[in-house]
Amino acid sequence: MKLLLLNLCLLAAIRGEENWLTRVSSIITPAERAAYLSLAPEARPQFERSFWSGKSITQQEFFERLSYIDTAFGSGRPGSGLNMDQGRVYLTLGPPNRVTRLPSSRSFFPIEIWYYSVAPALQITSELRLMFYLKNGLGYYQLYSPNLDTIRALLNPQAGTLGMFGPNDSINLSTLQTQLSSRPVENEVLEAATSVSAGITNEGNEEILSRVTSPRAAFLNRPLRPEVRSKLLLAQQKLDTALTASAYGGLEVDLSFKTNVRQKLRLEVKQNTIPVYQSELTFHFDAARPIQYLHHLDLLPGRYTVSFVVDGMTFPYPLEVPDTPVTGEIVRDDNSARLALAAAQPVTWTVRRGMSVVWKKDAPASNISTIELPITSLPPGSYKLEAATTRGESRSLDLEIKEEHDPDPRTVVSYNANRARGQRLAFIGQQWLLRGNGDRARESLNASLSAMPSGNDQAWIALSRLDALRGNYDDAREKLRPIVDAQPNNFEAISALAYVEAKLQDFPVAATLYRRALALEDSPVLRLALAQLPSR
Repeated sequence: MKLLLLNLCLLAAIRGEENWLTRVSSIITPAERAAYLSLAPEARPQFERSFWSGKSITQQEFFERLSYIDTAFGSGRPGSGLNMDQGRVYLTLGPPNRVTRLPSSRSFFPIEIWYYSVAPALQITSELRLMFYLKNGLGYYQLYSPNLDTIRALLNPQAGTLGMFGPNDSINLSTLQTQLSSRPVENEVLEAATSVSAGITNEGNEEILSRVTSPRAAFLNRPLRPEVRSKLLLAQQKLDTALTASAYGGLEVDLSFKTNVRQKLRLEVKQNTIPVYQSELTFHFDAARPIQYLHHLDLLPGRYTVSFVVDGMTFPYPLEVPDTPVTGEIVRDDNSARLALAAAQPVTWTVRRGMSVVWKKDAPASNISTIELPITSLPPGSYKLEAATTRGESRSLDLEIKEEHDPDPRTVVSYNANRARGQRLAFIGQQWLLRGNGDRARESLNASLSAMPSGNDQAWIALSRLDALRGNYDDAREKLRPIVDAQPNNFEAISALAYVEAKLQDFPVAATLYRRALALEDSPVLRLALAQLPSR
């Protein structure tokens, strides 16, 4: 009997050890596994506890994710979730920030797009959009590869799409938008079909996909060597932001972007995939020159993607706009430093060397505290710059003073076209309109017209859209016609008037206006609207 009990206890211990090894099989290395099996049974619990000290995920978080993927993507049995692409991605990155689901449609098989604003486990700071699709509309969701699968794997076979794209065709977003008439949600599919992140091309896609399905590499607690050979990730330019209170709604967002530019710099702001703002500057430099680009926006609370397109190269950055201002971090610009504050208040600036205070200065109350640094009066060396508010908050920054200080040669370019009160209120009104809050939109737009009664076409166009959404098509047309007559190249006004004329069933006029708008700027949405007009 004692021998039987001994054998049963030994068998239970072996099964327990096998169970632990099975549960961590996705992240344990061969060397760790061999070391674990070489230990005496009584020493193995200590190994299991210390195992997590070398990982960038806690034991609790790992097993919670493991349990979730077994239920959500597997059969419920332990380890089954790791057999699914969605399970491996979830284990590596955790829950996505948001998910877009597209059931089987006219053009596509069922699709899910997972969005991650950042992926710190992989040292990726740009938004990822990972797409899963049902191959031929059957089976389990598979992780989509822009390089290996291409758009052809997503298309529902029909007369309109069969043979549209060949296996060796060069496919980009512009090509897809030109050949496929898609609804807004399908436009997300087109973006994700060409790249897992804005600006990533060719083998960069495959390297990212390989890493998001490899939790073992992701959870090693050591600096990861940047492996994605993409200018987007390896040559990311510097962007500083300052968020302060706004009198117009949302928060004031000041952007400072350092880059080298030769011809064009475009700023694009999106919330999810919806465009919120866009501007473009043209330069006439003989060669790329260093600039510091300053831009101001008033944005409602939410998650955004701010993208700078510099001479064709895209640099995207995630931006979180909170409900109320928060104190930011110290930003240094050559001989000065600044700090965005949650509320206007005095700030005491201090420079320390070791424990000694070598310089100190008080700055008056302001939403953004700015100070000139004593770069030329202090000896070379390493210092600590500190900022302390009267409300007890403090921030610090390492400050290195060199023997010879060369001023930053960058040209400062400030885009202030949207600083007028009327324009800022109109922009806030447009944002409320995009969010479907008509009352708040009309309130801001009417305030914009009061502040800027003439030359405020932006507000009038937005009000006309609001009228059209509420079925007041005659009022909308009355607002738009004078703008279109005075500005034959106003894309927004022409597009809005075309929509209104279509709703009023003046289809020939609507078709003419849609064609005028498309001649100014290509738009899949307008092409689809034109194609859907009755042919009479």
